[in-house]
Amino acid sequence: MPLKDILILGFGSDILSDEGLAIQLVLDLKKKWDHLSDFNTYLTFSLDVIHDIAGYEKLIMIDTVEDVIVGNVNKFLLNEYKPTLHIKNYHDISLKQAIAYGKKIEIELPKNIELITVSIAEIGLIDDSFSKSLIQNYQRILFEVESLIYKTIFQPV
Repeated sequence: MPLKDILILGFGSDILSDEGLAIQLVLDLKKKWDHLSDFNTYLTFSLDVIHDIAGYEKLIMIDTVEDVIVGNVNKFLLNEYKPTLHIKNYHDISLKQAIAYGKKIEIELPKNIELITVSIAEIGLIDDSFSKSLIQNYQRILFEVESLIYKTIFQPV
């Protein structure tokens, strides 16, 4: 059973350069908000994730999307879902499929599910550091993500 009402998940790989952005954001958010939320990270969305989100009131997922402009931050509700790099999984199950499956087997899913995306320019680069443009924009991105999550945390369900 969850320790807190809110779960914040980051998806990506910290060895794939900018694709590890969500992982770093979650680690930085956890340092600040560990008392308010539970946190976890995953390489991709899978059926394991659907069981881990059970019982939470609110779920916030952070992932990257490929775009020519680095650092655009957007927030979507579940019904506005747009595929992201790691939540749209060709080898397992997508977010929409997992939610449908969870409902079918009567898993207690979060009532409020949001997805925060951050755009990156290149995918698939094996490197354990971020690109120069992402490094230059990281503090702004972190602030924007924090602001979106802050509103969600303190907004009534």
